Amino acid sequence: MAKKARISRPRRAAAPADGFAAPPQEMDIEEEEPAPRRRAAPLVPLEHVIARCPRAELEDLILASAKKNEPVTREDLEAAAARHAPPPKAVIELGNEREGTGAFDAIDTQCLGAILEQLPTSDRLTLASVVCKSWRRLRMAKGLWTSFCLNEVPPVLLGSKVPIWPPLADVLRPHSRDRGPRRLRTVGATQLLDWIVDKDGVVELGVDTSDGALSAELASAAIKSFPNLRSLALQGKQILARTLRTRYPCQTTLRTLVVGNSVLSGVRGALASFLSSCKSLETLCAPAELATFEVLEAAAAAWKEARGGAPPLLAKLKIHGYGHYNADPFAVPAAAGNWFGNLETFSFSPRVFGATSFTVPSFSKMDRLKSLHLGPLSRYSGNITTQELHALLAQVLPAAPNLEHLWVQGGRSSRRDAEDEELPRLADALATLPPSLKKLDLMDVAIESKNLVTHSLPKQGSVFVRDCDWLDENGASYLAGSEDSDARRDRIIRRLVRCETAWGVEIGVLPWPSDKKGEDDDSDVGGDSE
Repeated sequence: MAKKARISRPRRAAAPADGFAAPPQEMDIEEEEPAPRRRAAPLVPLEHVIARCPRAELEDLILASAKKNEPVTREDLEAAAARHAPPPKAVIELGNEREGTGAFDAIDTQCLGAILEQLPTSDRLTLASVVCKSWRRLRMAKGLWTSFCLNEVPPVLLGSKVPIWPPLADVLRPHSRDRGPRRLRTVGATQLLDWIVDKDGVVELGVDTSDGALSAELASAAIKSFPNLRSLALQGKQILARTLRTRYPCQTTLRTLVVGNSVLSGVRGALASFLSSCKSLETLCAPAELATFEVLEAAAAAWKEARGGAPPLLAKLKIHGYGHYNADPFAVPAAAGNWFGNLETFSFSPRVFGATSFTVPSFSKMDRLKSLHLGPLSRYSGNITTQELHALLAQVLPAAPNLEHLWVQGGRSSRRDAEDEELPRLADALATLPPSLKKLDLMDVAIESKNLVTHSLPKQGSVFVRDCDWLDENGASYLAGSEDSDARRDRIIRRLVRCETAWGVEIGVLPWPSDKKGEDDDSDVGGDSE
């Protein structure tokens, strides 16, 4: 016989000591305890939210606020930061439609999205197009198709020989493994453009026409297909010769432009015209042979005119490679502060073909500059001299009074006996550093303990060196071949410790791509490669 369900009844309160029952309204009724509330995630500090907003977005918010006579709210700032956040993580929301994918049926959507994001683009396309019906629905997955690279990633973004410039560290990173037969060439790239459903969701694109892998027409079609691009990387002479002469919808939204080192000098005017339409550009990386004085001057003038005379938004600038024959190596660096008043990160090399010496001009003020990379400074036929290094630092450091990170890379010439050439000496060039400086990197220079006299560098994590010569108390070097490797290593360590004591900092080794290959780095500190 089935038992009757038990009905809970209100429990009366205990009778008082005098024996009278409690009145009905004072009945003690058992109530269920409320479920514990989920603790809300802490708010991101407002200054961090603002830091994530591009300057162009902040200006638009202020302008809209002034026109409507309404304040800018935190929600407005968070929405602006979200619009320019990194591409979202892949979200695979296919429900029961995922059945039939084998062992992947048991993997949750977040884990599956993380796995697919690690695959090269060609493998993801294979899964989503030719495996089976269930996998074909990946075509609609949000966040999985926001970045594409047609053919090769430009060498300046690979970091295989030199470190990647920090502002470009995340540009096309998922595609650095797409090499060899996995590259997307003309036929596959054409099919890709037709296959992508959410073209507005693509925010990053790399196009490489070198080796005839892609036609110039296809390169232009690819850039036109994605109107909301924020990062664009270009490599190949066909791109620079034809593609840059076209106007694209994405130029109004573009924030980062990377131009590789395969250039034709005859298209400098095309680059100037292309840049003039990118009024919201904040990061530019281009070869010195193409980004000449005339090109950047014209772009800066167009940007300033579009902003009513205000400084352009460009905040990060890298000029790489050799300049054209007998060009003035310091024309662009010396004028950059005058052109780009919001410049915060700057990297340049004064290398030019045909030059045997140079004269350093006065540099325009760069009050907002925080990070500066000088180098490589060596010429094709010889290293920079000590006098030239001193003249350069004497002009650059006063022009950047708020500098926080300085990297001086002397470089080495391309001569066969470059290892035997004398490196430029710091001497008193860095005797007094800007009080704002927090990090100092030194490479291919001669160092002695009396170099840093006045500075405010932190004791740890502030000084890094590589391939330097360590001089004795009298400023004299030593012959690398006059003693065995162990004795030479001991002498280097003693001199390094002497510098640490004199400078009041701990000296570390500047990271380099070759470190990942398991090479011995002890000699890098001393600068004497065996």
